[in-house]
Amino acid sequence: MTETIFETLLREMEEQQKLHHLSIVEKKAKQLLKLAEKEQNHYYESIAWYFISLLSFYNEDKQKAMKACGQGLKLCESADNVRYEIRLMNLAGILYADSSNELTALHHFINAYFLSKEHPEYGFMQLILKNMGTLFFSIGMYQEALQYYTEAFDYMLLDKFEKGDLQIVISHIMFTLARMNEQEEVRIWKKKYDELDNELAKIPEEYVLSELYLDVCAHTTSKVPEKMEQVLKNLYQEEDYSHIKNCMFFMLEMSLHMKNDSLFIKLYQTANKLFKDMKNPYFEEELSQIYIQYLKEFHKDNLKDEIYHHYEIYQKAQSFNLENRKISMKVKMDLENTLYKQRKIIENNQKLMQYTELDDFTGVLKKTAFRKQTIEKLQRRNKDQKAFFLMMDIDNFKHINDSYGHMIGDRVIKEIVAIIKNNVDQNTLIGRVGGDEFAIYADHVYELYKIENCVEKIKNDVQDIKIRNVKKRISISIGICEASDDDSYDIIYKKADHALYEAKLSGRNQYVVYEEDNVQEETLLPMHSNEFSKLSISAVLPKVFMILNTEKKSSTILDRAICYIGRILHIQDLFLLYFIDRKKEQGYLKVFNLNDKSIRSQAIYHIEEGYFNEFDETGLFQNHNLNHCDFPYETKYKENHIMSTIQKKIEYDGHFYGIVGMNKKSRQVWNIKDVLLIENMACAFSTYFEDWRKQD
Repeated sequence: MTETIFETLLREMEEQQKLHHLSIVEKKAKQLLKLAEKEQNHYYESIAWYFISLLSFYNEDKQKAMKACGQGLKLCESADNVRYEIRLMNLAGILYADSSNELTALHHFINAYFLSKEHPEYGFMQLILKNMGTLFFSIGMYQEALQYYTEAFDYMLLDKFEKGDLQIVISHIMFTLARMNEQEEVRIWKKKYDELDNELAKIPEEYVLSELYLDVCAHTTSKVPEKMEQVLKNLYQEEDYSHIKNCMFFMLEMSLHMKNDSLFIKLYQTANKLFKDMKNPYFEEELSQIYIQYLKEFHKDNLKDEIYHHYEIYQKAQSFNLENRKISMKVKMDLENTLYKQRKIIENNQKLMQYTELDDFTGVLKKTAFRKQTIEKLQRRNKDQKAFFLMMDIDNFKHINDSYGHMIGDRVIKEIVAIIKNNVDQNTLIGRVGGDEFAIYADHVYELYKIENCVEKIKNDVQDIKIRNVKKRISISIGICEASDDDSYDIIYKKADHALYEAKLSGRNQYVVYEEDNVQEETLLPMHSNEFSKLSISAVLPKVFMILNTEKKSSTILDRAICYIGRILHIQDLFLLYFIDRKKEQGYLKVFNLNDKSIRSQAIYHIEEGYFNEFDETGLFQNHNLNHCDFPYETKYKENHIMSTIQKKIEYDGHFYGIVGMNKKSRQVWNIKDVLLIENMACAFSTYFEDWRKQD
């Protein structure tokens, strides 16, 4: 079973949902669930439960909808399916709000709100905020409703939503303000609504009722019955019961305010019929309350009978509430029983999981398993308990593979892993985090010197490896980091990796202990971050100048500097072009690749003069979309899938030495931090080339 089948089913479901072919969606959701359960794919299983829950809600099977929603939410946690976790939380909020369980509804909406805030890329924030506004509106907390509606509007403005979508949320804001009796504010928002060209098929009821409110306030009520008739006509086609209730009660209250007996009775009869069809005693109870207000105003003689009738409706509503609570408890019990069975299955599978977590070739933990187990140990660690993280890399391993073949390379790896295992105890975690790169986590060693003794023993044992026909001595470089109390996995990984890099730069076959003074904390990015523009170049420049500040100038020195900048600032495609002739027609191009931390050098025998015309008077060239740019090397960039670039001339006292730049394989709008970064790099290299020129 391939992921493609799952993706195809999901795409078809989403397409059919847009066409309102709900029976087809239901059929495909069940098919997706069956396939996902068979393949134990929790990601798509959670998606299937979402659609099943949604369709059950549409079919008014609330109990089934709640159960399916709960199943989906539990699966999302283990499957890391954030997109549908937000959707399921939002749906759970709607389901509980529809059952008049506002507290539980709010709990789910708040969870969805914070998760959406952490993941703005999914674009759910405005939807969650709007639903929270609707929840507070339904229970008469209009100030809170207004807060969430206006926040939703702000998000929609930032994300440049369609005008029609903006008009809908504006109409909700107007209606809420009308409920709060804020005439001037309603007028302000009405003006905003009217300034947008109407793109909606029909004017929202909230907008019409807000206009009606302004008419009543201005005592121009001649068109009020006509507007109410327009709203009623739309409500007959409406399926959102909460929306119908809100509109009906507002019109009833307006008719009471106008003291229009006949209009109230007409609205009351319509509401009575609609609410009975909905089979929601809560609505009937509220309707009875407003009818008592009407009798107080117009027919006090009938008040006694209506109060008795209201008591009967109240009892019915209480019974309905009890039934809803029973359903919720039953769903909860069923869900807990199901989850218990799932937990037992997981416990049985955990014994098998250890085999899938181990690297088949070396028998140590895979990268993801090592990360997971290290994070768990870090979280359980006492603050007075020392912990050490080590990164190990086989020196010149590519040369071993190229010179002696992959079989010898594989044997070297196995020999080294055996040495590591022999020198650490069973409580130490060992992981293979790269082809020839290993990591160690130890939290039961109390002194650094003990770790250093262990590392020295490993290093010496590796040098003693003897393999037939391999003349070159095998060695490893090691970076050691002592974890601080608040260090995350990513931070200690980066610190140890930096120490390893220093060991490599210093000649290999040695270990380096990370020290805070060596690198400022702000250079330690999370492992997967590529937002180099957030860094301060000032934290890196001193080390760059130190590398370049050497009497003997060489291409190797440039390699070290470029590698250091690329690794520390996490730049994917950093390049340096420097000229080797006075006419600026020939040069060397050095490109840093972040994936394998390598430098690729290439001789350039002809540099087109027109290329330099792209740079402005400050010596800067930047473009965020090379598809819409015509310049000499356009074809070359496209061949390498480069979409955007920022480049700076390396100049010193009138001398033009070359160009330093960064490329992106996606569209990138370069900001002021990026410009400062590239300018500072150009400055560092310019002093180096000036000194080199003077030596020549």
